[in-house]
Amino acid sequence: MVIHLVRSSAAILSSFCWNCVGANRAMYRATRSSTLNVAVFSGDPRRLPTPRYGLWAIAGKRSEAETVHEVVRTLVFPRMMDAR
Repeated sequence: MVIHLVRSSAAILSSFCWNCVGANRAMYRATRSSTLNVAVFSGDPRRLPTPRYGLWAIAGKRSEAETVHEVVRTLVFPRMMDAR
């Protein structure tokens, strides 16, 4: 599993998020692999890329650490339990 931490890149609101580009490309490439990719986004959701590939979790008012913990709790732990 790969978790991409993505923050809005500029203090001035614009419609484009530079930091989203690399994560979105990596997630697009991952659609052809067996690796699970998740992007944890912090910032204004209006800046998210369109189209988005893969699973994007929006942190909202939560910290990045809390959001990553929730992603792991809901996606990783069940897979580990199924592997037993």
